[in-house]
Amino acid sequence: MLTGRRAFGADAGYAATLAAIITQEPAPLRLAAPATPAALDRIVSQCLRKDAAERYPSAAELLEALDQCAHAPEASSRAPSAAPARSIAVLPFTNLGADPDSDYFSDGLAEEILNALAQVPGLRVVARASAFAFRNRADALAEIASKLRVGSVLQGSVRRAGGRLRVTAQLVDVREATQLWSERYDREMADVFAIQDEVARAIVEKLKLHWQAPPEAPLVKAYTRNPEAHNLYLKGVYHGNRFTPADWAKARELLQQAVALEPGHAAAWAHLAEYQIHRASGGELAPGEAMPQAADAARRALAADAQLADAHAGLAFVEAFYDHRWRDGLERVEAASALPGTTWSRLWSANVRWSNGQFEAAERTLLRAVELDPLAFIGHFLLARFYNARGAGEPALRYATEAMSLVPNAGSFAMLGIAHGLLGDGPAAVHWLEQARQAAPFFPPAAHLAAAYVRAGRRADAEQLMQAFEQGRRERYVAGTALAQCALALDRPEQALGWLEQAADEHDLGFGFLPGARDFAPLHAHPRYAQVMRRVGLPPS
Repeated sequence: MLTGRRAFGADAGYAATLAAIITQEPAPLRLAAPATPAALDRIVSQCLRKDAAERYPSAAELLEALDQCAHAPEASSRAPSAAPARSIAVLPFTNLGADPDSDYFSDGLAEEILNALAQVPGLRVVARASAFAFRNRADALAEIASKLRVGSVLQGSVRRAGGRLRVTAQLVDVREATQLWSERYDREMADVFAIQDEVARAIVEKLKLHWQAPPEAPLVKAYTRNPEAHNLYLKGVYHGNRFTPADWAKARELLQQAVALEPGHAAAWAHLAEYQIHRASGGELAPGEAMPQAADAARRALAADAQLADAHAGLAFVEAFYDHRWRDGLERVEAASALPGTTWSRLWSANVRWSNGQFEAAERTLLRAVELDPLAFIGHFLLARFYNARGAGEPALRYATEAMSLVPNAGSFAMLGIAHGLLGDGPAAVHWLEQARQAAPFFPPAAHLAAAYVRAGRRADAEQLMQAFEQGRRERYVAGTALAQCALALDRPEQALGWLEQAADEHDLGFGFLPGARDFAPLHAHPRYAQVMRRVGLPPS
């Protein structure tokens, strides 16, 4: 009734419709009815989820969400629906030890509990970046409830002294500001995994989740019993989550030390894969240098734990974007879609779906990632990139603005510039793309600055940008797709095609973002463009 069409198989026969009901998620309402409020779109999407645990547990909760949506003012039509009763944010635990450099341990302990709870069916768990944004703000319950859409919060503290460990934890109902449960654990350091598991099971019981974990199968996966390896892993994750080049380098060093001591540490291998994918995606390393290492790390992770969603998603990204085995990557993503994962596994899965032309599925996956991690920069950045590629300037601008409010970096600046260009604001496009180039001179999306210069009548500046990219390529890796974009902006199609051919030789990751994009539309009819795209296994337009 909202769109005037069926949710599944609108133009298909009975068999195809039945298959769609069983295997596919419906498209977001706003694709057929753009005026649909975002909150109502989310409610309908939740009602139609394949996994029953992700749907509303009762008609009363559905009615409550609809009532809130109906009475929301028009200006806040994008406001989230009521927090599900069975939802939680795990805040970083407070480090009460004498060493302030031990924050990595208290953070890691809380994050491992978070990851354990994410496996529980029917429980909505806010992802790490968003929950940890409320560090040292456990008293801001109303704000946590509003921004994270949760009904409960787990908070706690950690004190280490010698070989002893004291952990306190308490579960709070954020709507009533009342304590649901609390406990203190005084144990040996070797008991850290048992403490985490007991906390997770207590939460499952107190939130009255109808799920019983087998006692012999701990919720918290202990990939090592070696205290030093576990310590190195927690330190590596701590530095990796700080997202600076120096911290990433330190994270890699620590994680490599961890797997040297514990070769079967699946989570450490998965983070090493993540590190290499980031370096290649940002243009810091050539794909041929980083991606084989990422694939090796992901395979080692899966050899130790075949159920690790992040490792499957990372390997799927390599298979698609680097090996150009697009279908293999998609099949891996689909096969692992039921596994509990993190923000990164959702985002890499979305990218793989996008590269395979599954635009609605990619959009749904990206939106779901942002729903579960609303304060994480990367989800908003990738949604802005997706909408920019699709030529949808308004949603791209909205998500790019949110990304910049979270992390003002080259990625958010570039997405803002591209979105402003789509909306016809040339000066703003130039401004933000110049900011992106200043922050990261060879970040691939910054190449859109050449087209912005040309549209502004500044061809000489576009020529100078092209020369800077060419000079940079003599000294380090610069993506061939970025150079092709500069050449095309200067109306040099043959030069652009030459750069695309080199990019194909180098397995440039930018090809994965071309399906459905408008970046090289002027070349789509050119035979050489079709040849390049066939070489990388993608359709020519």
